[in-house]
Amino acid sequence: MRRMEKRGILEEDVLYCIDNHHTSYPSEADCVQYIAEVRGCNLKVVVNRMKANIVTVMWLD
Repeated sequence: MRRMEKRGILEEDVLYCIDNHHTSYPSEADCVQYIAEVRGCNLKVVVNRMKANIVTVMWLD
C-alpha cells in the first residue's frame, strides 16, 4: 500500500487492471502478471494466486 501511494496508484487502478487486462502471463512460482492501460499508462500488477494477494504494482510507461 505504501508503494502504491508513492507511485500514485489507486486501489481502483489495481482492481481495474486485474479485471480488464490486455496481457497476462505466468511469473514466478504461483504468480501471474497482469498488464492493462489505466489512466493512459500501462500498469502491471503481480498477483500470487495461491496466497490470493498482490505482490507488487508498477507503471510501465
